[in-house]
Amino acid sequence: LKLNENEEIRGIGQIQSIVEEYIVVIGDKGGTPLDDGSILCFEDKSVLGKTFEIFGPISQPFYSLRFDKNHPHFNQIVV
Repeated sequence: LKLNENEEIRGIGQIQSIVEEYIVVIGDKGGTPLDDGSILCFEDKSVLGKTFEIFGPISQPFYSLRFDKNHPHFNQIVV
């Protein structure tokens, strides 16, 4: 997965937890929920992963995705 330089991005929430290669992101309250398969990335547009499960309340959903532990940002993620 890759985003092009002109692709617009927006903040959607914060990483809540990491278990093995799974990351759970909690969405911002009142934000527009994402769809399954949405691509999540860092501010530098390097891809974090694609959502494969969305759960919780619509007003503040949780997004689950798989993450490659070999990703250059893996050791920089703070929960």
